[in-house]
Amino acid sequence: MNTLLSARKLLKLFGFFLLFYAIVLPLWLSLKAPYQQVVNTIAFKTAGWCYDIKLLHSRLQPDGTTVMTAANRYTAVGYGGKDNNVIFDALLDIDAITFNVPMTLALVLAILAVMKTTRKEKFDALFNASALLIGLHFLTMFIITLSIIISTADQSENLALYLQHKWMPKALLVNVGTLLSAYAARFEPFLIALFVWWQLGFKENNNEEKKQAKRI
Repeated sequence: MNTLLSARKLLKLFGFFLLFYAIVLPLWLSLKAPYQQVVNTIAFKTAGWCYDIKLLHSRLQPDGTTVMTAANRYTAVGYGGKDNNVIFDALLDIDAITFNVPMTLALVLAILAVMKTTRKEKFDALFNASALLIGLHFLTMFIITLSIIISTADQSENLALYLQHKWMPKALLVNVGTLLSAYAARFEPFLIALFVWWQLGFKENNNEEKKQAKRI
């Protein structure tokens, strides 16, 4: 499979990237807040389900971070046999995960523009890239949320007591969450662009081989 870039194709790719980046950036800025809120909420609810914790409400702070207020899902017995009501706040900063979304989408759209494939193949590639992007954001925030809940338990006696029978690999989750937070978003544009380029490059070569076979 020949996926090498000619100078002309490289220039076209770069030009389309600049064009799509100029279009995508303002669109992303207008959609960023609701998108991040949805991902944060789903990730926190999923992580909370693992530890029998329910989300009470959330609020967006001026700096872009989201404060999730959560409580115990089931009645907990505290010290002295009394009911233990667990309420705590978790601070999620998804901006550190999604800041490269405009670049990622611009790269994907630029690749779609220069590859000689059918509209259906391009739509499939765009759908797969979007699903991969959203899945990466959700997985990263899910793991980060788990690590935040575990870290919060270190400062909250009530939460620690409520979670005492839960399996919590603290070191593993905290380290993985830190790794994803630090590097996932930085490599995201190139990994997803490479995936789309490989997918469409394979389709493009197949289409060219079919055309040559028909001529023969």
